[in-house]
Amino acid sequence: MHATLYDLTKFNKPYEKIETVEDRWLYLLKHAGNAENLPDFDDSVIAKAIHRILVDKASEKLIKDQANDMVWTEEELDRWALLEVRAEQKAIAKGHKQGLEQGLIQGLEQGRVEMALDMLADNKPIEEIVKYSHLPESKILELKASLAGDATK
Repeated sequence: MHATLYDLTKFNKPYEKIETVEDRWLYLLKHAGNAENLPDFDDSVIAKAIHRILVDKASEKLIKDQANDMVWTEEELDRWALLEVRAEQKAIAKGHKQGLEQGLIQGLEQGRVEMALDMLADNKPIEEIVKYSHLPESKILELKASLAGDATK
């Protein structure tokens, strides 16, 4: 198992010097607790994270659910990295931004389907698969039916 640890007390880059995605996240994490306005760096993922961070009257259940959703296993992180690489490769092949967006969407969808198939193979409950794959229940049931059909052949 591989883990990367960051000491946020040593991250001292000012906003004007932030260049990489890693820098953006470290800046966000370092300043999340004491900033009135956090920059979203024109990144929708960071904007969503800021929205979650700034919820000041969230219920205990919501906070616990969000914390559980934000913790990824090494396998999930590896899968996400693979999906990003696939998306970038598709974008390069198409040669423009639209290709990157399309590749990200396709790669993410493919990763969700693969995750659902793995969870179905492990006999996980449908509700759990919906929660973690973010696929609709109808899609999970469709995948389950296709697995059952494959098993009879």
